[in-house]
Amino acid sequence: MKYVCIAVLCVSVIVAGKMFAGKYRRELKNGEAFLLFLSFAKSELLFCHSTVLEIVQKYARLHPHTLPFLESLNEPLSESVKEKLKRESALKQKQKELIADFFGSFGMQDAQGGEQLIERYMLLFNQENEALRKENENKIKLIERLSILLAAGVAIILF
Repeated sequence: MKYVCIAVLCVSVIVAGKMFAGKYRRELKNGEAFLLFLSFAKSELLFCHSTVLEIVQKYARLHPHTLPFLESLNEPLSESVKEKLKRESALKQKQKELIADFFGSFGMQDAQGGEQLIERYMLLFNQENEALRKENENKIKLIERLSILLAAGVAIILF
């Protein structure tokens, strides 16, 4: 019975580490999802000539729950996005600022200007994601290794 309890405790420590590392995985996932949104917005702008709100609503309908701050938005879009970003915990502050700046400018120019704006923000957001990816991958590895070492330490101490 003692060994079963120790094994359960060790597994719990490892699972807790994975759950803690999940926060950093969500940050990476949301950054990649916003890049996909920018690509989607660019194609919609070029081929369908949709308004900004229509683009956002179509993306939210086609890809539900990938970017929660884009769901059920209303006019003015930039203010609505800013309000939802305040409650978003799975994004870094720099990412939130880039997203808010993008929606503050998106739709204020013609199709060619909108395309250029999207390309500029794709580049900026991609650079931010690369820096975040390197940082978060290191954190994830460290957390997982430390949880395994902690589980091993617990097992050694209790045996």
